[in-house]
Amino acid sequence: MKTDAVDGWVIAREARGISAGTVKLQRRYVIRYLSTVDKGVELEDIGPDDVEAWLARHDWAAATRASAICALRSFFHHAHREQLLDDNPAEDLTAPALPASAGPVLSAAQVRAAIGRAGVETGWAIRIAVSCGLRRAELAAVHSRDVTADGSSWWLTTVGKGAKRRTVPCPPDAAEWIASRDGWAFPDSAGGHITADAIGERIRRVLGCSPHKLRHRFATIAHEQTGDMRAVQQLLGHTSIATTERYVRGSRSAMMSAAQAVWDAA
Repeated sequence: MKTDAVDGWVIAREARGISAGTVKLQRRYVIRYLSTVDKGVELEDIGPDDVEAWLARHDWAAATRASAICALRSFFHHAHREQLLDDNPAEDLTAPALPASAGPVLSAAQVRAAIGRAGVETGWAIRIAVSCGLRRAELAAVHSRDVTADGSSWWLTTVGKGAKRRTVPCPPDAAEWIASRDGWAFPDSAGGHITADAIGERIRRVLGCSPHKLRHRFATIAHEQTGDMRAVQQLLGHTSIATTERYVRGSRSAMMSAAQAVWDAA
């Protein structure tokens, strides 16, 4: 019954247009929790204390904990709506506050060093990710038809979360390399494109940290240079500008400029 409930919930998430990557991640948390529940215990026997005790056993970062709570709340809400249980044991779960910013930003030297250690494909993957602000799934699915020239400028069209398309500027060297691939930029052995997990792991091995840090660097530098949070939001494909703000780390130079403006006006 638990497996049927998970399958039904996954179908419902997919029907809502939730991205495959998000569904996969959330399913992983739910399966991980349910695997700790005794076989003789049915869904309706699970209480709030059981869910909270499981969460308390994990020393997770705030973002990871928030992701797990979101998955459990969604799953149990669906199960309750489908009358698979009388009460929702995750109804009162509250996600922790996320950090105000993304933490230390990768330096240009770190990015260059990673590209130098990487093979050709992975090096270009890093170059495209850090220059265009793509998510792993977006990067994995880059195709030669996705780049277009507009005068001297190149643009890359990608499909992000919720099947939302956006077009972002792309450096000429990266755009020309993508165009030269004549198909998937990062193909797999079956004729399709590599998975998000696979390309993420390739990058992680040479970068030494999560490939998502490349997206944070893109956001931070873009904001430092323009001060335009709305433009950064559009580049990243975020629905909420509050999400974008968590990607951007303030710089000392920006703080100094802001303070200097006040001093000059005094």
